[in-house]
Amino acid sequence: MELGEKRKDVEIKSERPDEKDPLTKYFDGMGTATARIIIKRHLDDDQWEKYGLKDLKNTGRYYIARLVEKDGTVIDEVLIDKQSGTIQSLRGRIGAEGQLR
Repeated sequence: MELGEKRKDVEIKSERPDEKDPLTKYFDGMGTATARIIIKRHLDDDQWEKYGLKDLKNTGRYYIARLVEKDGTVIDEVLIDKQSGTIQSLRGRIGAEGQLR
């Protein structure tokens, strides 16, 4: 196989998030602003007002952020997958509907 020649025997399938989501086109090149939007969409408005984000870090494929109270107490840490746009609670404190447990 020559340098730059494409292999014809390998099929690459890309798993893409639901194309109906308006943020889908931004996931691959996701920046901190998009990560913040995803977190905000996951939380209800009362929680967004009550808690803040701290230490939003780009770790490669993921963003990690801390949800904190106004006094700085860490409530939860969340992981945002840049490729799928999914958000996961690392401490298990936020449920599927964005409610604190």
